[in-house]
Amino acid sequence: AKLSGDLAKLLASTYLGGSGKDYTHSIKIAPDQSVVVAGYTLSEGFPTSKTAYDRSYNGYADGIVSVLSKDLGKLVASTYLGGQGGDSIGGYNSDFGDALAIDSKGNIYVGGATSSLDFPVTTDAYDHEKMIQGDTDAFVTKFNRKLTEVIASTFLGGVKHEGEFPFPLDVVCSLLLGSGGEVYVAGFTQSDDFPTTEGAYDTTYNGEKGGFENDDIFVSKLDMNLSR
Repeated sequence: AKLSGDLAKLLASTYLGGSGKDYTHSIKIAPDQSVVVAGYTLSEGFPTSKTAYDRSYNGYADGIVSVLSKDLGKLVASTYLGGQGGDSIGGYNSDFGDALAIDSKGNIYVGGATSSLDFPVTTDAYDHEKMIQGDTDAFVTKFNRKLTEVIASTFLGGVKHEGEFPFPLDVVCSLLLGSGGEVYVAGFTQSDDFPTTEGAYDTTYNGEKGGFENDDIFVSKLDMNLSR
């Protein structure tokens, strides 16, 4: 919905979805004033554009990214994002945040969580190795502005967990771009071996304490190509 600055007038408003449940957790205004939203869907018939990167519903839940005109009168571009498992942009379960950003060229960055072994990652990504069955990894994906191409996409997470549940969760809940194009993400992890850098403030997973299953927060910085 688009309201006037004093919230006194509804300027435009639209539905967006298919026959199932549809959720958007992030909204941004692109350089050309179009409106970009991201989230996830359980709808097989979620609206996609003719040249979208992915027009098929792939599994239990798929991420979705959609671009609408500034008056919300036209669906400019829209795509699914995911594989055969569960995929969501902006978080996992009930822990959702704002994991959508747009650079000066209109490229669209999203982050979230996936349990899909076939989630699309690019060969020169920081982490392009397939997950272990049962894992949920964080991901970061970069689209072109028309949502016809994945420019870069990477997993982010670990595989080791000594707690009651053997498969760890790694989830991106927030995403921002730095002034030099670098990508900052924040979220939560249950991985003993979540990747940290030398000299980081805290390089140790602290979540398993006294028999209770807790998460650690993480903050990570990647280059604009998601390769480092």
